[in-house]
Amino acid sequence: MTTNLGYSAQRLLQLVRQRPGIHLREAQRQTGLGLGDTVYQLRKLVSLGLVASSMMGRYKRYYPASIGAYERKLLSTLLVPSRRRILLLMLANRESSLTEIAAKLNLSKSTINWHLRILLSDGIVKIEPKDELGPNPRYQLVEPTTVTALVSKLKLSTIDKLSEGFLESWDLLDVGSD
Repeated sequence: MTTNLGYSAQRLLQLVRQRPGIHLREAQRQTGLGLGDTVYQLRKLVSLGLVASSMMGRYKRYYPASIGAYERKLLSTLLVPSRRRILLLMLANRESSLTEIAAKLNLSKSTINWHLRILLSDGIVKIEPKDELGPNPRYQLVEPTTVTALVSKLKLSTIDKLSEGFLESWDLLDVGSD
């Protein structure tokens, strides 16, 4: 079926397979296609059932059709740097409390709490049952093997890498804390 696709659609399909979770503008930048052509070709790939799309915030992200809904949600989560750091920490530590996560990632408890609430509502993280009603519950991944597999497939765009590198460098400079 993919042999009947035009050159632009084949390029986009290959890009989506290489970079699951890519959004429209990044796909346009990577392929060098015009915006209208990129939109048209992605819609065609979705209508043919070769590509799936879902909204994440204000971005529509594109995935190979073979990736299920839970994996799409997880990949979208991994594209958010703070959430990716939380999930990677949770992969290293079987379970963690909000306080431990905040300390290890050097982020405020309120920021970590906000991200954990989203991860809980998305079904990616759960609270350890014995700690559910306690003052400092412990969080763990629902499917750590799936997270591990998807982390290995995730390839960040150049813009994501540059912005994350800039923010990490900025933190190292410790600007404004006298």
